Amino acid sequence: MSTFLSASLPHRDTKSVAEPSQPSRMAIYLWNVFYIVLNVSSAVGIIVANKLVFTRYNFRYGSVLTIVHFVVTLLCLELLQRLGWMGRKDPPIRSILPLCASFYGFVVLTNLSLQYNSVGFYQMCKVMTTPAVALIQALSYEVKFTRQVMSTLLITCCGVLLATLTEVKLNALGLIYAGSAILVTALYQVWAGRKISVLVLRSCSSTRRRSLQQCSLPLRQSLMTLKG
Repeated sequence: MSTFLSASLPHRDTKSVAEPSQPSRMAIYLWNVFYIVLNVSSAVGIIVANKLVFTRYNFRYGSVLTIVHFVVTLLCLELLQRLGWMGRKDPPIRSILPLCASFYGFVVLTNLSLQYNSVGFYQMCKVMTTPAVALIQALSYEVKFTRQVMSTLLITCCGVLLATLTEVKLNALGLIYAGSAILVTALYQVWAGRKISVLVLRSCSSTRRRSLQQCSLPLRQSLMTLKG
């Protein structure tokens, strides 16, 4: 009887069932190249635009420029979230306040470093963020690095040191802002990586959640300065 039933039932052709297509290696490679080019071009573009604002238009209000950056970031991320291009996850504000403060300090200090230093020296100092991140991870979280990584970081530090010694437009205030920006940026990157892993957040969701607080911090500082 079971043989008859099995013979009478239509057989499912497993070959005809369409499996979900997976992206090819070439497609993944092209998307990675696109993201890298977009990241580099946008980073260089914002640096050049900021420098033009400071020099050509003699704009001397770094905090106001920081507020503009934060507001535009907030609006863009809210738009992406409402269009369904990114998920929504809202961790408690208290848990990300140190991250907001460090990010605010990182943006303000890098803008001040760009304002008081040349673009070339500013870019050289940004390169020093990677060795600073490695140093913080090694001292605070006991992260171990290979000899190849350590050698690369050492060469990077030597190159930045030579560039600093040969910088014609170097000044004490610009050097202070650059050093402070390196330290605060490195702290922000370390804390951001740990918070994203602990709270199980994607980077865009984390940035969107912080954006409103990051907009309010420079506004509060500006109001306090005006009152003082």
